[in-house]
Amino acid sequence: MAHIFSVLLCVYIIYLVQPGTSLFSFHPFFMTLGFGLFMFEAILIFSPHSSLVKSLDRKTKSWYHFYLQIAAVVCIELGFAAIYFNKNINNKPHFVSWHGIAGLTATIMATFQIFAGLSLLYNKVYILNPAGTSLATRKKMHAMFGCFVFLSGFLAMFLSLYSTFVLKNTGELTWYLLLALVTVLSSVVVNQVADVYIYKKTDQ
Repeated sequence: MAHIFSVLLCVYIIYLVQPGTSLFSFHPFFMTLGFGLFMFEAILIFSPHSSLVKSLDRKTKSWYHFYLQIAAVVCIELGFAAIYFNKNINNKPHFVSWHGIAGLTATIMATFQIFAGLSLLYNKVYILNPAGTSLATRKKMHAMFGCFVFLSGFLAMFLSLYSTFVLKNTGELTWYLLLALVTVLSSVVVNQVADVYIYKKTDQ
């Protein structure tokens, strides 16, 4: 069901912004694809309940996770570039709203998280782990920080619901639908990370 909600969010955003009709339209389109589809699916790969590839071994899942995260970051960077150049063209200031600040923060952290993931894929390469932190510890840190990155992206998405564009182009019912989708997808990720890295440890 979570996968359906993810696709539904992306489909509705595509319908709402009609990517290609303006430079701005690429911003919500690519950001939603990045956070709402690719990053969401990358995280769910490791879910014991919602993964679409449960039968695969952990190493193969890790590589699929990495590829999806690469796709996510590419989309996020394109979405960021779209709004950055759009504001330049229209002589508008950058990062003056909470939405803009949250989006910038999420973009930077998502990019950093890719490099952090490399230290897990290439565990024996010293330059990727000069402090010599154990693999188990780095996995937990990566998962927890990844959850924070995802939530930062969805915080920016939540704040965008109060933007002039969304308020002008959505009715009350569709606005609450977007709010529900953002809330549900965020909850799914938080619950998964908590189940695997917090509650599981407590039970032992």
